[in-house]
Amino acid sequence: MRPFCSVSLEPPLVLACVARSSRTLTALHEAGRFGVSLLGADHHAVAARFASKDTDKFTGAWAMLSPDGPPVLPDALFAMECTVHQIFPAGDHEVVVGAVEAVRLGEGVPLVYHDRTLGLLAGRRPAGALASAGAAAPRGYDERG
Repeated sequence: MRPFCSVSLEPPLVLACVARSSRTLTALHEAGRFGVSLLGADHHAVAARFASKDTDKFTGAWAMLSPDGPPVLPDALFAMECTVHQIFPAGDHEVVVGAVEAVRLGEGVPLVYHDRTLGLLAGRRPAGALASAGAAAPRGYDERG
């Protein structure tokens, strides 16, 4: 996946841009659900595996936020489950809009990809609410940060 970002707080929606040539896109169309895991400082090996063309990317420990949910890393800094809300074409990619169903917040320093290199952000992101005041929080949302 390429860019991933938030779209809407009410309802909670996110989007990801996926290459049409990607096996991930086929899986998204078939499953209708996807999980997102924000990687931390200790996840270099996981990031390298998912950046590769390896066909078995889901080896190792995985968890689910709900009994029938898609896999997420159990020690991810942030994890969410989404159902596919809408998919539309955009050049050689498709934009996949997901409805956020469940969220789990963790702690740590995020692993980032910039200028073809994996690295760490200096400092930590302060804990804060994901939903605006008065908006319904997704199932599994933990306000403690």
